This record gives sequence, C-alpha cells and structure tokens, in this order.
Amino acid sequence: SLGYGGAFLTKDQSLAEGMKEKNHWNESYTPHLKNIFDGFVDDINIRWEIVDLWDRYLGDSLVRIPQEQIMPWRVMRKAWTPFQRFHIVETLRAYGYNVGTNYPPLEGRNEWGDTVLNFFCSPDVEKVEIMNMCDTIKRTIGHTHG
Repeated sequence: SLGYGGAFLTKDQSLAEGMKEKNHWNESYTPHLKNIFDGFVDDINIRWEIVDLWDRYLGDSLVRIPQEQIMPWRVMRKAWTPFQRFHIVETLRAYGYNVGTNYPPLEGRNEWGDTVLNFFCSPDVEKVEIMNMCDTIKRTIGHTHG
C-alpha cells in the first residue's frame, strides 16, 4: 500500500479508479504543480542555450569534460593545473561571480578535485555576464603558467 505523500501515475483507468481511495492529494496544489511542469521543458531549453553560450565564449580555454552532458544544470570544465584553477576561482569570486569547485580528490582516486570548475546554468544569468566571466577566465589563464 502507498504511504502518505506518495504519487501514483498510470494510464490504466480502472487502476486509477481503484487507487482513488488511497488518494490524499489536495486539489488546490494542482494548478501550481501544472505551472511548474509546463515551464520545466522551457527551463531546460533555456539552460541548454546557456550551455551553448559557455561553449561558444569559453571555447577550449579550459579542458572539456569528455562525458556527454545529460542535463544542463551546470557547465563543467577543468583547469590545466590546480594552480591555474585556484587563480581562476580567486579572480572570479573577487569580481562577485559564482563558480563552483570540488573538494580535493581522494588519494589514488582521480585528479578532478583540484582542477574542476562548475559554472551554473541559471536562467537569471545574463549573456553579458557569461561573456565577462569567460573573458576574465581567459585573462587569468594568460597570467598563470603553473
């Protein structure tokens, strides 16, 4: 049996009718939830456009992650060295830009922890801000050679 808070989706009308007694859904939530789901695809498409902007403006200035990106929540790249990543992060944050970093890698696991950078694909970020961040990254890379 289903517990409280469970969701049950089916195209089988008789099964849906049988599950009505288990229904604890407050119908007042339906319009709000429908709005969220209706906007979800639009939100994902906007985020893919943001990924494309990062790719266009950043190019190969940083190492591209070899895995396919499945969902556009962030753009991940690797700095060429930990030293370079440190300076990129320090510079971007000094200008008030949002950049994510991973914790140091576990010994013997992988080298990503000290070189990876995450750029979040928020629909609130303006195109000019992405361009400015990419320019800042490129300038910082030009000043770091270690």
